[in-house]
Amino acid sequence: MRIGKTFIIAQFLIALFVIACGSDQKSDLKIIAGEAVTPNDPIAQSAAALVSPDGKVRCTVVPISAKVFITAAHCVYGRPDYRAWSIVTGTEVHSGTAYSIHSVIVHDQFSSQELRTVDPTDAPNDIALIRTNEPVAGTIPVPIIRGLDYAADQMPLTITVAGYGRSLGSDSGSKGLLRKVNVAVLDHNIKTHEFSSDDIEGRMGCHGDSGGPAFTYENGKLVLVGIVSRGDNSCVKGQTIYTDVSGFSDFIRKSLDSFGATRN
Repeated sequence: MRIGKTFIIAQFLIALFVIACGSDQKSDLKIIAGEAVTPNDPIAQSAAALVSPDGKVRCTVVPISAKVFITAAHCVYGRPDYRAWSIVTGTEVHSGTAYSIHSVIVHDQFSSQELRTVDPTDAPNDIALIRTNEPVAGTIPVPIIRGLDYAADQMPLTITVAGYGRSLGSDSGSKGLLRKVNVAVLDHNIKTHEFSSDDIEGRMGCHGDSGGPAFTYENGKLVLVGIVSRGDNSCVKGQTIYTDVSGFSDFIRKSLDSFGATRN
């Protein structure tokens, strides 16, 4: 089969722009320019890692009930082997506790093709829910904020992003360690239910952080604003794009009903 030059260039650009944390990435993953989350930090109970049987960190997940976690759709989309994966709690994956996965619901309007385009600012509905077989000890369900508009008077809004992704885009030597970093919300796309962060000084999400939480605080407690969707493949420039979870309340409610679960 003859492959044209245009196709090859397009594929190169796709690889350049997309952080596809659901694909085969190594378990060498941390947040860029962040700090380690300590076990007594509330974030330690508000995030977990999505890990494949070979021990590789695929993505980050956020508990919204005792058995249900929210993550990015591209982390599990098209992966029939997800039942062999596990959700691992704790600040370090190698010493965490693993829980088996029962089922997954991906947003029915998510398109992996849209995610893998040369314009990473337009790939909506990158959201999925994962249900475990048993309640996950050591996690605390995180409430979802009523929307970025609710916090408009606080703009520019500072969010805390957490995940088990890379600390350096080129670093392939470290294991999955939960880290966090503070960034500012740069732009909010109400139409696609997405927002981006101002990644100054190299602060951003990277491979393995997809699905990870973007938190803010309400009355001194963590609330979930969004989840990491995508960004620069090299993790050195540009923006990190997040799914605004408040725009998917119907999807979340229906999925919880399908799982036979309730949100705490």
